[in-house]
Amino acid sequence: MIIWGTRKKIIKKGRLHHVPCPDCDSKTTMHYEVFGRFVDVFWIPTFPIGRQKFLECDTCGAMFRLKELPKRVKDTFKTEASAPYPIWFFSGLLLAILMISFLTYAVIKDDQNDQLYINNPMVGDVYTIQFRTKTNYTTMKITDVSVDSLQVIYNLESSSKRSKIYTIDKPENYAEFLRDKYSKKDIQELYSEKFILEVDRR
Repeated sequence: MIIWGTRKKIIKKGRLHHVPCPDCDSKTTMHYEVFGRFVDVFWIPTFPIGRQKFLECDTCGAMFRLKELPKRVKDTFKTEASAPYPIWFFSGLLLAILMISFLTYAVIKDDQNDQLYINNPMVGDVYTIQFRTKTNYTTMKITDVSVDSLQVIYNLESSSKRSKIYTIDKPENYAEFLRDKYSKKDIQELYSEKFILEVDRR
């Protein structure tokens, strides 16, 4: 469940001098506050959704929204009270970008490592494999490597979810009678055909 909402914070305040007040008809000073509104997700500011600008006449105390005031006050406000959104209003977006960048890097690095391990197999490497029917996943472990070939033993268990493959990758699940032998070229082809999905080297 995603918890989200909207909030506002003061991002700038100050005074405008020698501006007309439509309520008391005096040329006065007005105190202003600019509120930035933003959406937060899990209480983290994620992106801004607008500004609210309030002004108070120092002479009569009347309060106004900027849009309620004469053009001269609006022009003065635009000149003297520019209020960009602070960078922390975008914290959620920045975190999301960092997470996506990290995950993308991790996937690319993992693929590079898998290719390196496939080309240079070692005893103990565990291959995640998908059945030809594409319904289940299991593993096979390298037990011996020679110049041109390698031997593996298969896992007796299988998983319907690739993400749960770690639950069956246990020493007691590998059966000595389920041995097979592959050439290194065969292994490379099985990886390119997506029969071997990833390599775990400990």
